[in-house]
Amino acid sequence: MTQVIEAIEQALQEQDIDKVYEHYHNFFDNFNPETDLQEMADLATYSVSIGFYEEAKRALLRLTEVEPDEAIWTILLAEILVAEGETDQALSILYDIPETDPDYPSVLVVQSEAYREEGDFDLAEKKLLKAKDLDPDEAIIDFYLGTLLFEAGSFERSAFFLERFLKQSPGETGEEERAQELYVEATLRMGDKEPLEQFIGEESIDGLSSDLLFQMASYESIEGNYEEALEYYMELLEREQENSEVTLNVIQCLLILKRDEEAKDYAKKWIAFDELNDEAHRILGQIEIATGNSKVGLQELKEAVDINSDSLLNVTSYVEALNDEEEYEESIAFLETLETKEDAVILYLFAKTYEAMEEYNEAFTYYQKAYEAGESSVEFLEDYIRFMIEEGRKDLAVPALQEALKVDPFNPEFIRYTFIFEE
Repeated sequence: MTQVIEAIEQALQEQDIDKVYEHYHNFFDNFNPETDLQEMADLATYSVSIGFYEEAKRALLRLTEVEPDEAIWTILLAEILVAEGETDQALSILYDIPETDPDYPSVLVVQSEAYREEGDFDLAEKKLLKAKDLDPDEAIIDFYLGTLLFEAGSFERSAFFLERFLKQSPGETGEEERAQELYVEATLRMGDKEPLEQFIGEESIDGLSSDLLFQMASYESIEGNYEEALEYYMELLEREQENSEVTLNVIQCLLILKRDEEAKDYAKKWIAFDELNDEAHRILGQIEIATGNSKVGLQELKEAVDINSDSLLNVTSYVEALNDEEEYEESIAFLETLETKEDAVILYLFAKTYEAMEEYNEAFTYYQKAYEAGESSVEFLEDYIRFMIEEGRKDLAVPALQEALKVDPFNPEFIRYTFIFEE
């Protein structure tokens, strides 16, 4: 460790930021290219590691002045600019480095990162592939390709490059662990669990990254292995207890596993740290109703609507719960207050509620309004056709059935209605 770096580190430990900058300025002001070149290079690298990017840039600019033919200083400066989001400036200063320069593969890597930051994954990949052509033995480029393609959603190709990196890497790049986890995650997304099983055999789950754990949990859920999925989600909650997405997944697993009381507890915890989350209130309300606490459940569903009345799911859940309790007048009064009461889904809720109240003229009006407003869910079409048949309006039921068969040609109710009309 050089003298100036030792002094800066000591000042940082003492939390004396003024002294930190004083050491920087003294070194820059008294810099001697003949004797201090290596120390300036070390200071630039150290400054990046502690987040002092402006000082790192100043050091690298000084180095480019002293050694204009050394492309590495410009490349390091460009890396900092990319990290700061100054991609145009980074690309500009790299432009003049010739392809004949021995460090040109590094130029291509930084250019790739700049294009990646700009969202141009195709051009970023082309730069890395060219770098690999120029330096085929450089394993870290395979890692960069693997991570880039993973981010771009090309998991099969990502897995190819990550696997190649892991086979080639001498274990000294510092990226081996990240590459292994990304490789496992990429193969999981491809539906291949074998690399995961091999990896888990060597690691305990508490040592895995949160990204990989989440992907493992998602995979197990899709496969129907909810106990395993729950184990992974619970580990994630241990790490970040106030995570809404993970909490929701825990609740869903518990409900599928018929552990409703535990699911209810987690829904309450969710509301405790995110009290204005309408989804949390809606889910708690549905669980309360399912476990026999209708009054509390309705209160939670109403809370969800009060927080977000634009959510059709909130509105539908609340109205259907009211109707299950035969609180039809309250349902109608609530629906009338909505700014979205002309929405096709809301019109359908009016129709169902009036039908349950045996007010068939009103139900007919709202079924027709919902149909004309474009409501086309399978559930609606089933109810609409049934209602029109019961009301003797075959003239309205037949065209709706023709439309319904296009939506769901194998629906048994629609097929049954077809036979009825053929008789």
